[in-house]
Amino acid sequence: MMKVLMLTAVLFSSTAFANIGFKSGNKLQAQTLRGSFTAFCPQGSRTQYCAIDTLSPSVRDKFVYSGVDADEVTLTAEHQQGSRRVKTSDFNSTDGESDKWFNLWLASLFQRPLLRDGVNKISYSLKKDGNVVEAGTFEAVVERLEDARCRHRHYTFHSQNDCNSLATHCTRYFLDERYCE
Repeated sequence: MMKVLMLTAVLFSSTAFANIGFKSGNKLQAQTLRGSFTAFCPQGSRTQYCAIDTLSPSVRDKFVYSGVDADEVTLTAEHQQGSRRVKTSDFNSTDGESDKWFNLWLASLFQRPLLRDGVNKISYSLKKDGNVVEAGTFEAVVERLEDARCRHRHYTFHSQNDCNSLATHCTRYFLDERYCE
């Protein structure tokens, strides 16, 4: 009987801890995709080179933690390189997940990603009415894959305006190439 209780306790605790972290998982893969296309324009042809850094399974994700009554979550990522990022979201206790999708990977003028290549130590703090009710850490590991190269494509543009800003067509290019599948 004692063995059954111990086994049940171990199974319950491992399933409870399996639900801490990102909804899509804490093991991710990063890859740079590269490619080019030739644009045929009213005033001649030009070649545009494109590159994008992707994260799989997703560049955005929700934080999940089941069985806690909280209304806010704060994630603090400490990267191997020594930098830190802090992100906060409202938390839905009923669903056991953050209301907001956290930006894990995309860097822009106004956004900084939570994660970087390698091991990211994530500290989480769940609060209810401003008081910490649960806190802990987990690791999100980003494995860097070799660059992938997409095949060369050709596009015809009838507007010179489209040809003056070819870099904006890189998104279309990668979609057409199914992200180098």
